[in-house]
Amino acid sequence: MSTINADDTDSHYVYSSGWTVQNAPQEYGGGTHCTSTDGASVKLNFRGKYIVIYATIPTATSPADTTRIDFDIDNGARAGTLSQRAFPAPIWGHPIYESSGLPETDHTLTLTFVNHPDTTPFCFDRVEISADIGSSYVPVLLDPTPALSPRELESVQIEKREVFPDLAPPVQTIEVKEFKPASLPPTYTAQDVQAAALAGGAVGGFAAACLMLLFIWIFKKSRKTSGDLKI
Repeated sequence: MSTINADDTDSHYVYSSGWTVQNAPQEYGGGTHCTSTDGASVKLNFRGKYIVIYATIPTATSPADTTRIDFDIDNGARAGTLSQRAFPAPIWGHPIYESSGLPETDHTLTLTFVNHPDTTPFCFDRVEISADIGSSYVPVLLDPTPALSPRELESVQIEKREVFPDLAPPVQTIEVKEFKPASLPPTYTAQDVQAAALAGGAVGGFAAACLMLLFIWIFKKSRKTSGDLKI
């Protein structure tokens, strides 16, 4: 099985404020990071299938003394409170957590100290990360996640805001077409009517005169014909 050990002083860890370094030759690497500050945390990015967390259990000052630490892997995928009763003598390099098989991907471990009653300081020693023998998925310590800039943090906060659905009805676009009225009969003014009447009267008078002349011509012709008739 491929295995790596990451001592508490490894540069891949990211510690919050509230931790102190305690040196002791019995520790892995010669020391531990200890805290009794509520909310103090340490974070590690890694790649591996199994992880074991080691701590040193400090000397108890009362029978109820217990060392506790909240752990979280991958933002709640695995989480809980690790606790170990303290004894009159310290316990060096004690394994307080061992995971079952993790998915073959990148992971983040976070340890957070919560100051409960009768809680002794927590002293973090190391983690052991491993993978299956012969697997191409090998354990690796990953660089810390870079802190978000103020602009990136603001963007994340905006994305987390609740988005309300648009309840307004959709806007309908109505196409306005040019109105073209049907063809109307022509209109005439009073002058047009008067001119038409005069023109009609003139034409009618001319036709009547022609008709009268024709009648006179026929009448004269008829008389002439009658006068020429011999008996």
